[in-house]
Amino acid sequence: MENKSGVDAYQYFQKIQNCSGRKFINKLHSRSFSLNTFQINSLELLEATKKIRDPDLGLPLMSEGNREAGVQAHREINRYIHNFVASAKTLVDHTRVFMEEEYSGQSVMAEYLSKVKGALANEPVVKFVHDLRNYMLHKGLPNSQMFIELKKSVIPQMLDFSVLVELGLEQISFLSGLAGRRQPKGIWKTAVNILKFTGSQKSTWPA
Repeated sequence: MENKSGVDAYQYFQKIQNCSGRKFINKLHSRSFSLNTFQINSLELLEATKKIRDPDLGLPLMSEGNREAGVQAHREINRYIHNFVASAKTLVDHTRVFMEEEYSGQSVMAEYLSKVKGALANEPVVKFVHDLRNYMLHKGLPNSQMFIELKKSVIPQMLDFSVLVELGLEQISFLSGLAGRRQPKGIWKTAVNILKFTGSQKSTWPA
């Protein structure tokens, strides 16, 4: 005997899967993976820079006895930066495609484009991350250095030690014209202190 109820149920399921509402929900779900990739890469970069800033963790990495561990920590910071800037552009591209496919010709699309062009396109941090992404993905890793910085402590006759990581900007500037742009907090003409930069921009990244 034919199981008609089972056939009907499957047909209804297929209709639900193929309806515009379900397709929209599936696209939203898919975009959540892109957003998660960016968020986790952001958190990993922040956590890695936080560890380097901690004198108890960062300073031992600068000793000759821990040379290989220090070099590997330096490599890891570069890896986290690479993953962060790459996933930032991935999220931008995936969001743009989603908006074009779902809202082309609608008022919400006009609002979206206005927001992108008005509030984001000329934002120094956005341009910096975009330029750094293009350089790291298509050219190579910019010169960087990890070193110890000494500063006067609030305690008289004492010094504070901290480990810094800087990326050289001369290569990136040469290719993208970054040097002529208004630069975000934490950016200098020749180098970016990646530890200060990640900390200063934390509140602007999606939670």
